[in-house]
Amino acid sequence: MATIKTIGSKIAEARKLKGLTQEQLAIEGDIDRSYISDIENGKANITVGLLLTICSVLQINPKILFE
Repeated sequence: MATIKTIGSKIAEARKLKGLTQEQLAIEGDIDRSYISDIENGKANITVGLLLTICSVLQINPKILFE
């Protein structure tokens, strides 16, 4: 079962593979940069809507975050 921390780590990994900074992801997803940091570090809960937004920006299937 995926935890908040593992989901955050996978988001960070996908972001880096796309060559994006947290700031760039935040701008493209209309999300606060500090919230992106909290998500990636497992310090913040993420809503389904926000998860889908991040996955859309990163062009990844949300399913991979739970594997």
